[in-house]
Amino acid sequence: MAAGLAELTAGADGAVGGDGAVGGDGAVGGDGPGRPDTADQAPEAESWVWLLQDDCAPRPTVLEQLLEVAATSPVRPAILGPKYVVADDPSRLAEVGQRVSRTGRRGGAPQHGELDQGQYDGRTEVLAVGTGAALVRADVLRELHGLERALPGATDLDLCWRARLAGHQVVVVPQAVALDHRAGATGVRGLPDSPHQGASTRELLDSGAGLRAIARERREWDRTRRQRARRAHRAERRATRLVALTRAPWWAAPFLTVWIVLASLATALGMLVVKRPRTALAEVGDLGALVHPLGSLRSRWRERHGTVPGGRAAVAALFVSSGSALRAVADELYEGLPHLPGLGRRDRDPLLEPVEPGPVPEESVDLVGPGGAPPVTRGCSRPWPPWSWP
Repeated sequence: MAAGLAELTAGADGAVGGDGAVGGDGAVGGDGPGRPDTADQAPEAESWVWLLQDDCAPRPTVLEQLLEVAATSPVRPAILGPKYVVADDPSRLAEVGQRVSRTGRRGGAPQHGELDQGQYDGRTEVLAVGTGAALVRADVLRELHGLERALPGATDLDLCWRARLAGHQVVVVPQAVALDHRAGATGVRGLPDSPHQGASTRELLDSGAGLRAIARERREWDRTRRQRARRAHRAERRATRLVALTRAPWWAAPFLTVWIVLASLATALGMLVVKRPRTALAEVGDLGALVHPLGSLRSRWRERHGTVPGGRAAVAALFVSSGSALRAVADELYEGLPHLPGLGRRDRDPLLEPVEPGPVPEESVDLVGPGGAPPVTRGCSRPWPPWSWP
């Protein structure tokens, strides 16, 4: 995760300053005339750290909105995060807080790419927020010893989880909006630009390169990007599982380990049955969280005194319920059945899970009628089976 840090100081009058001078557009700069004299600061001033990732573009008012909620909220939040929307289509949601099950399986609404109709604008307290443009109280960040390097891939979830265990509040501010480019999740971080990107057809013809060669280069580039995206997706899943195991009570960790093994293998088998081998591989990949436990054990030892009475109960109240997690897996299995056209994961996130159709018999080409629609569609307008998961 490439990120920047800016330490801010907010006084009673709402003025903001610090190691990064914050202008009206929310941009963070270096030391300059915008930095206030510490002697003039109000006694009740608080210092904040604004975490910024290189693939996140917060809107100009995000910092102001986060600081306003921090100053007026009755729960005195320690970590605040904005609502993240898809950068290419800001009308669709990327994240409104993070929700996971007790075993570290991500779930709960919204789904990535879900249309933003304000349905989650009432959400406030969450288990975690993404660190793309998160605001963290400086004293809390020092208390938690910053981001945990032993758990890469889910440092935002781990930071907020530890803050919850320590008795602090984590809130999402849906009125503050940041654009999420998802450079890591889409496989483009560190990858050169697509060959001849942005070139017009005339420019391609004048370049002297054959169109077939250009198309082949672009296909190869896209194949590489998809492979990197799938690896990043599996690594993020493993990291989330590892965070759940690390922050669970010591007596519960063995039971969670057994449950993760059994659930991952059973789900992977189900995905293979419905011909979803890539998703099955991701499920089996979750077991990688159990392979290298030393980093988890070291982190658990460092934070052995970081839990306050009631901290675990506060975290447990924010988990995705087991029933919801099971329904999500069942829905994913059902959507993978071949009789449901247009409902695969490709419609939800084409960059991570391409459609994986099963083998198609050769005689199926004879069923396509004029206009590309199979003539037997009229008799099968209602997919079988007629039931659906709640």
